Amino acid sequence: MIKFYKKIMISNSQEKLEALGKPSRLANLLALPAIIISGVAAAALASAVMAVLLVPGSIIAFLVWRQFRKLKQQQEEAAQDILEAEYTVIKDDKDSSGGNHTGK
Repeated sequence: MIKFYKKIMISNSQEKLEALGKPSRLANLLALPAIIISGVAAAALASAVMAVLLVPGSIIAFLVWRQFRKLKQQQEEAAQDILEAEYTVIKDDKDSSGGNHTGK
């Protein structure tokens, strides 16, 4: 099931892996529960991390949504006071002639 190896240094740059032999029956019996416990612990840890991230993320998302909603309502209220229309500016020849206007 599981094979263990021992690392042996032959020289400074060479390494050799050597099998340690057949694992004991006890090691084989304990390997499966250890793997299952590790998987359950990893799933529990992942769930806890997701919960820790999800709660503040949800709160922040709600606050941002509420602020945008308030801003949209304020814009709609301000838009009710605005009259939108098309217009054309017609210049009078007297004003554009550059004549002497004394203001009296």
